[in-house]
Amino acid sequence: MPRPPLAALALALVLAACGGATRQAGETSADKAAPRHSRTSLSADELVATNASSAFDAVERLRPEFLRPRGTSSLSTGAPDLPAVFLDGIHAGGLEMLRALRPTEIELIRFVSAADATTRYGTGYPGGVIEVVTKGSKRP
Repeated sequence: MPRPPLAALALALVLAACGGATRQAGETSADKAAPRHSRTSLSADELVATNASSAFDAVERLRPEFLRPRGTSSLSTGAPDLPAVFLDGIHAGGLEMLRALRPTEIELIRFVSAADATTRYGTGYPGGVIEVVTKGSKRP
């Protein structure tokens, strides 16, 4: 009995694997096209949909983990390490800064871990950073 060519066998395997990428039961094509929500960022649409009066309130409702302390960096003070807030790439202060911003002014809010914040902004952010990009900003 002749053996099938290796290329035909490989094609059959590829086609079988592609068949597993079909929609799940109940999933529509619109569901597949809809953007997935990120655990580390909030879009303008998500923020506005909360009807919150401040960015702090919107974040508190949608991603409360952004606002939580990340432990303590000093045994002497025992103060918790809270995230710093950067507004359009500039250090703007602590979490209280989010109370001064309306969700309608914001394009994106993103949480940056302490390790990534050190790479982007230098040392001194053991609680991480909350990056806020306002509408009309030239920053990504």
